[in-house]
This record gives sequence, C-alpha cells and structure tokens, in this order.
Amino acid sequence: MTKSIRKETAIALGIDHSLIPERLRNRLNGYLKNGTIPKSMINDVPETSESHQYTPRPIANGNQVFLRNLVFLDTLFDDTKAVKCFIHNSYTPSQRADFLNIFQRESIAKLELFKSLIPMLDTVLEFLKQDSIDWNVDELPCPYKDSKLMVANLSLRHDLSIYDQALKFLLNQDLRNAYQLLHDNPEQFSNADAMHLKVLIEQRYAEYSEYAEYLKNFE
Repeated sequence: MTKSIRKETAIALGIDHSLIPERLRNRLNGYLKNGTIPKSMINDVPETSESHQYTPRPIANGNQVFLRNLVFLDTLFDDTKAVKCFIHNSYTPSQRADFLNIFQRESIAKLELFKSLIPMLDTVLEFLKQDSIDWNVDELPCPYKDSKLMVANLSLRHDLSIYDQALKFLLNQDLRNAYQLLHDNPEQFSNADAMHLKVLIEQRYAEYSEYAEYLKNFE
C-alpha cells in the first residue's frame, strides 16, 4: 500500500494530513524532484489516476523515520542544498564541519537577537504594520544601539575560527591581541576576504602603538 508524500509525512509526524502546511508540502515535493528522497522510496505511478494533470508520487510505507529526519533537517537548516547533502552523506568531513560551524554561529547570533528583541517586540510589530514605510528614512526599532554589537554576537562562542577571534578582538578594541593573532597565524589571513581584516587590524594597531609611544613622553 502506498500514500502520497503529504499523507505519509503526516503519519510520520503523528498528525492529520490536513495539518501539513503548504510550505512543507511544497518542500517535500521539491525533495522528490531534486532527488533528496531516494528513488527506492518512490513507488511506480499507478496506471490509473484521478487526474491527468497531476502525477501522484506515492511513497512506500515504512519510511517514517526518514521522513521525520527530513522534516527536522528542513526546519533546522531552511536550506534545501544542505539538507540534500546531509541526507546523501555527500559532504566531506571538512565541508560538513565548516557548514556546521557557520550554522552554529549564525544560530547563536539569531538567538541573542531574538532574546534582545523580546522586550520591544510589540514596538517592532507596530512599526511593521504600517502601510507605507520609507526604508530610506524610517528606521526599524532595533535592540542594538551600537550596530557593532550585532556583529559581535557572532563571536559568542569560545571555539571560534582564527578569523572570528581576530574580528572579536577588533570589535572589543583589543588591538594588541588582534595583532598578535595575525602574527601567529599568517596563513589564516592570506585569502582576499581575510586580507581586508588583516589590513584594518594592522592600521589600527599602528595607530595604537604610535599613540602609546607618544604617551610615554608624559610618564
């Protein structure tokens, strides 16, 4: 016996199929089309169909664990390419580690933003309810008075990359440690993106050192 992807997923989640959101239905059908759901789970289309314009894609019974995992990954990452790579185990260890590291940092940053947003959520919602917002003039209420704090939220973990450690030191005005990190890890700042941060830290550290030397005249 076979059922549609929507009905089989509803069984896997323990809910009525009418409660499956349209977005999830569309995502599931997308995972059928892009091959995320293995062909071995898809039964042949029946010769008789109630509609000639819609081709049913019946899913074989017994795949509830897979479907629950698929829905959870889709909800967790909201990234169909990443979901497919995890399902197919196609990431290399380094690719998987890089993806999860970025995902973790972004998730923590979003969590901190939402936690800061809670006290002023009503104000933000009232702002967004306006019919005509001039996004060049009207500024969305933000819990961060200093925009640097929003970026700094990406540096909440201790297991940061060398680049993010340097960025954290720079944002915290800890120029001595930022410069030391550059000196100790030159290979980490050789690509084009990291080079911009390297130049900025070197410039700021030079200014800091020059000012420190000047102050010695008054000791």
